[in-house]
Amino acid sequence: MGKIFFIDFENVGLAGLSGIDELSSDDYVIIFSGQKSPKLSLEDADRIYNSAVKVDIYINNITRKNAIDFVISTYMGYYIGRDNYEYYIIISRDKGYEPAIKAISSMTDKFLILDKDIHSALHFQENGAFENTLSIRDNYKEEKKFSNIYSAIGSFISDSKECE
Repeated sequence: MGKIFFIDFENVGLAGLSGIDELSSDDYVIIFSGQKSPKLSLEDADRIYNSAVKVDIYINNITRKNAIDFVISTYMGYYIGRDNYEYYIIISRDKGYEPAIKAISSMTDKFLILDKDIHSALHFQENGAFENTLSIRDNYKEEKKFSNIYSAIGSFISDSKECE
């Protein structure tokens, strides 16, 4: 089982692809690019496409705020339901992905990671928890039973505050 990377290229640029040469043919990288994304040189594009990993690019033409973030979250949910990767990794410095990762983790036993670049995501276990790394595996899978609607709403409100 490999790893799938969802690259928020608009957010991390070429720095987010640091470590792409460490990936294998079992892995898959999807680069999400938009109008605000930095441009790739031919040399960088050649290096990316000649790596061992399968690479696809999704170009988003919608200019609304957080459009790529929503697309990436949707793609991650789709691939978790469809494929059998062990690690699902979003490469971004945007902490806005944390609620989506926490929500999805409550529905799957897959390993979900948010990190700043591929290299850091691959080595987070060796180096301990990174300040800007969120890794979740089965941490939020707790079934809650409530005696009434008021206790359910109270629990939801307190859980929502944790995500802020």
